[in-house]
Amino acid sequence: MSDTALAEVMAELAALDDPKVREVNARHGDDHGVNLTRLREVAKRLKTQQDLARDLWATGDSAARLLATLICRPKAFERDELDAMLREARTPKERDWLVNYVVKKSPHADGLGGGPDTTCTEHEAHNPGGQYRSKHHALFVHPGTPVAIRVRHNGGSEAKVIHCQLKLAVQDDVATPP
Repeated sequence: MSDTALAEVMAELAALDDPKVREVNARHGDDHGVNLTRLREVAKRLKTQQDLARDLWATGDSAARLLATLICRPKAFERDELDAMLREARTPKERDWLVNYVVKKSPHADGLGGGPDTTCTEHEAHNPGGQYRSKHHALFVHPGTPVAIRVRHNGGSEAKVIHCQLKLAVQDDVATPP
């Protein structure tokens, strides 16, 4: 991919940056200011471009990484490349889109991460009185692999966990791993 094409897309993303959108996204742990509808329009125009997607991801810019998940070819990534991308994803939206739009469609989905789950997305209450957060994790394991779930508070001070609700969904209609 030419540096010119990357520079043009990055300039377009910069032009789409809106301080109000950035403020709303910051409350959810995201650090971009691009309206996601506009981002999808850019992706639709660009169509699938694997090399550009890799270049966009490499910038480290959240909006660029989100766009990369929309224009990439998920099956074209190698296992090590996806593993590195999962570890590099910094924001909830980056992790969410990477897992749902790329990793799940990859033949390498099982066993990625190699350590603590890196696919968490966090959602805060939309009402001012809500004092809860929900987290969504997507785990990919081979059939027969035991799964343990640990719930802990990761804040700077002690907190009493009053309620923890876990939901488990098992998808068993996936292709058998080689």
